[in-house]
Amino acid sequence: VKRCMNKYRINEISKGVNLLLGDQGDYATIDRWLITSGGNFDVVIDDGGRQNCQSWNSFQKLWPAVKPGGLYFIEDMEAANKQRQPQGPCGSDLVVPEKLKEIFNVLIYEELGQLRRE
Repeated sequence: VKRCMNKYRINEISKGVNLLLGDQGDYATIDRWLITSGGNFDVVIDDGGRQNCQSWNSFQKLWPAVKPGGLYFIEDMEAANKQRQPQGPCGSDLVVPEKLKEIFNVLIYEELGQLRRE
């Protein structure tokens, strides 16, 4: 993976792209990504660990660093939805698609609904 990333980094097409590699189960690694990249992302593509807690750790730290109107993609959500037992480095029973549904419900039905009533 590192060899592929290094090859891509020297390619002209990669200007403005931050490729980050590390353990999503470790908040210090994600903090280091934010410092290294400078945050302020137009797009984040999480194609990392396959454990729910890894995707969730990244989302919690990286989503606030996405510019307004930016995009955040999480790969392999169908696999995340199938993992219902505690697993991975976090030992958590969190299911990311369900957690994201909760967040979207608040955004769509509560906050936007409140704005419409005002």
